[in-house]
Amino acid sequence: MSEDCALPKMAGYFYPSDKLELDKYLNDFFKGEPLVNRKPVSLIVPHAGYIFSGEIAGKAFNILNHYKDDFDTIVVVGPSHHVLIDKPAVLNKDYILPNGKLKRDEILIEQLVKEDLVEINDEAHKKEHSVEVELPFICRINPNFKIVDIITGPYEQDSVTKLIDALFKIPRTLIIISSDLSHFNLYEKAKEIDKSTIKNVLALNEDDIQPDDACGSIGIRALIKVAKKYMLKPKVLGYCNSGDKTSNKLQVVGYASFGFFNS
Repeated sequence: MSEDCALPKMAGYFYPSDKLELDKYLNDFFKGEPLVNRKPVSLIVPHAGYIFSGEIAGKAFNILNHYKDDFDTIVVVGPSHHVLIDKPAVLNKDYILPNGKLKRDEILIEQLVKEDLVEINDEAHKKEHSVEVELPFICRINPNFKIVDIITGPYEQDSVTKLIDALFKIPRTLIIISSDLSHFNLYEKAKEIDKSTIKNVLALNEDDIQPDDACGSIGIRALIKVAKKYMLKPKVLGYCNSGDKTSNKLQVVGYASFGFFNS
C-alpha cells in the first residue's frame, strides 16, 4: 500500500489552515461537559464550514472526547458531492492536517477491500470535504486514532448498509456518519424539513429520510437500519442552520448531530 500522505484540501476554506487559529476554534467547541455521559456506538455529525456547523459537530465530538480511551479506530462515512461512484470508496493514505497527522487503519482497510465492501478510489476523495472536515476534531481528541475514510455515492444503499453492519462487528471502532441536513431552502422551510428529519432519525424511521432531507441520507439510512438490529437508541445533540449564523435567510443549510447508544 502507498505510503503517500493526503494534504488538507479544505484547510483555509472549511476550517482554519493556521494551527493556532484552528486550535482556538476546536477548544471553544470542546468547552463544557458532554451532553450525554455514555459511550457512543455511533455519531452523526455535520460537515460544513466551522463557522456554520462546528459548534453542532462539537457537541457530538465532545462525547467522543470523554470516551476516547474506548476506541482505537474511527471510521468516517461521508457522501460524495462531486463524483458519481457506485461503490464505497476509500482513500488509502495518511492525513497531514494543520493540527497533526492521522494514520489510516491499514489492516481494517485491507480487510474491507478483501471482503469487497469498499474499493480504493482516490478520485472520489480528490475534491471531497465531507470526511476531511471531521478529521481536525478527531486529531484534536486523539492523534493516535487510526482512520478509515469512506465516501459513498447515491446508488449504494444496500452496499453501505452491509458495510456499516460489518463495521459494527469490529471491536473498539466508532462509526461516524458525516451529513448536513436540508439544503438551500428559506429559513422557516428549512426548520420545518429538518424538524421532520430529526423526528425520523429519533424514531429510527429510515424510509422517510430522502436525499433532499440530508446529503448523507445513504449513510444515515444505513446506520438506522443497523441501529435497529442492535437495538440502539439515538439522541439529538444539537441543531441549527446557516441562517442562525449569518443574515442570509433565503438559502440556508441545516445541521444536526446525533449520538447512538446502547439501550
